[in-house]
Amino acid sequence: QASLALVAQGQPCRRSALALSFVFFNNQAGPAMGHHADDYEHALEHELGHHAPAHVAHGHGHGHSSYSGVPQSDAPSASLAHRHQVVSELTQHYYQNDLIPPTTKSQVLRAQKFSVVYYYTMNVIFFLYAFFIPATTEGPYYGGFDFRDFRGGIANRIIICVVLALVLIRFLVMSWSAEFYQFAVLLAGFEVALCIFTGVFWSAGLPMLLTLLFSNMLNIATTQYYWKYHFTKVVKDLKSLVPPSHHHVYDTTVVSLFDPRTLYLEFVKLWGFKLHKTPAMLYDERCGVFSTKEQMSHVEALHGAYMQALEPEGRWVPWPHADSDLWSINVFGLLDGLLNTFVSNAAMAFSGFWLGKVMFNDFYHGGYAVVCAVLIVCIYFASIRRTIGWLEEAMGVAVAEKEWLAHDVVHHTAQREEILFDAVDVMGTATSSKGRRVMPQDVMQKGRLNMVFMWLCVASTADFIGESYLAKLYWNLAHETRSMMEALTPYDFKLFPHAKWEVTFKSTLIKITQTLILTFTSCLYFGTYFRERPVPMPLVAFIGAACFIQSVVKLTEAIQFAFTILGAPHRTSVDDDVNNTTHRHMFVSEWIVLVALIFVFINILIWLYLLPIMKNWDLPVGKCKEPFNQVLFPSACLGKY
Repeated sequence: QASLALVAQGQPCRRSALALSFVFFNNQAGPAMGHHADDYEHALEHELGHHAPAHVAHGHGHGHSSYSGVPQSDAPSASLAHRHQVVSELTQHYYQNDLIPPTTKSQVLRAQKFSVVYYYTMNVIFFLYAFFIPATTEGPYYGGFDFRDFRGGIANRIIICVVLALVLIRFLVMSWSAEFYQFAVLLAGFEVALCIFTGVFWSAGLPMLLTLLFSNMLNIATTQYYWKYHFTKVVKDLKSLVPPSHHHVYDTTVVSLFDPRTLYLEFVKLWGFKLHKTPAMLYDERCGVFSTKEQMSHVEALHGAYMQALEPEGRWVPWPHADSDLWSINVFGLLDGLLNTFVSNAAMAFSGFWLGKVMFNDFYHGGYAVVCAVLIVCIYFASIRRTIGWLEEAMGVAVAEKEWLAHDVVHHTAQREEILFDAVDVMGTATSSKGRRVMPQDVMQKGRLNMVFMWLCVASTADFIGESYLAKLYWNLAHETRSMMEALTPYDFKLFPHAKWEVTFKSTLIKITQTLILTFTSCLYFGTYFRERPVPMPLVAFIGAACFIQSVVKLTEAIQFAFTILGAPHRTSVDDDVNNTTHRHMFVSEWIVLVALIFVFINILIWLYLLPIMKNWDLPVGKCKEPFNQVLFPSACLGKY
């Protein structure tokens, strides 16, 4: 009756199996088992607990809500928290224990959350520290980067070498299995000692800023290796962490002789009339309902998918997958992340430094300095909003992992399939929980809290904060979990390159804009404030090379979507013909053009302005005789007109 009522109301009825199960126990259990049917009703209530949908318990409700009967919230964190509560209650009931997802056991998601906080905190520190350098240090080099300016004697140099050697030896003998605080204390001691010696015997100006930049990149590289080791360790032991579950057994020993409360039950057990069967066992005896097909264990599948992502050269999975889509996990994976980190930190630091320069020393080009500082601060806050948004969804990977693993331990077939619906986050309806129609743009954001898309969010966040070594692992995990779900479930992950673009296009645009601002500030600063002293060539060359490589990397990231999205045919549904157009194609094409345009501006500044300024050449565009160049680059054009 509950199922027919749902059909009559036109509501989705994918949970009607549980409704029919409820009707079965009410109508069939009673006549078959006499007045003990109430015991089985209580058993059913205990079996389903709060996990039965609202429309099962009360005969009404909407079938498109989450399987616990509570409508999904627009906030990903609220929906994920509710899903986690439900699957935890199910696993604790059936498993008599709890399942710990691999990402929770290894703490990689928790580490990423604090890595985001660390990333933005360090950027603020660089901006503020650089801002006060012109007020406390003498220009134009502000301490300089020439190591010959180190004021300490031979004894001081021996001391610092001994301290650094001790830290290095301690680092080499330390195992990656050690607690994280031990690495944190070791790195903190090393960096504090380095900063003290730099500030005392060299300069608290730009050399100290460079030391902080180096320490930041060292921290990022070390923590990536640490958390990758722990994630690998947990994945290798995944099968032992989730041992097979057993059906519930109950001890029915009775020590009393003639207890009226148990005497009848003992009598019927003695004669074999009373068979203890759980609602899950009774549901499996029903006819005319769908059941799960035999397939490999979800624990084995997840273990194989994760090991394939960790070791792309190996063969861990039986299902087909594209080896060319997987990144190699090696030391070279650190490089683009460290480059990202340097450019972001340098852009923040240089903007703050130039703003301090015009505030405390020389206000020439003060308007440009203020504009660049305002732009970099706006980009900073915009990136926070973007990162927090994807991080909120990324935290749900552990929930999806637990739902996937719980498939092996939940014995009730209908409940097991209910969990699978949320593991892949099926939200195909266009009706909200309040019965109102949702706008198309809202529908496009629904149904994506699945393991694949959330791994994409994890990878995008890690890549943005400079953890490219871990990001490549996370990209692999997204690819492999997609192949796993498509092999073991009826669902396909549509438009994977489109999903990847959605989680990366803002970060690419932010990074290349930061590169443009850093290049622009370098050109104006080094072309303005070095009238009596030569330009520090190594510093200018390093900044120019970093900006050029960063621009090439970001342009390459953008162009790949011209092949995977704009040039790749796709099918929007089973009945549609293959076509090459979606609503997203226009945005992708215009985004690629914008990235390419910024790339052109960066390289114009590098090759036509920054390089001649560094080499003390005449400016190739308009020459130094042009008033425009004389105003913008007075020291670079000095004596050339």
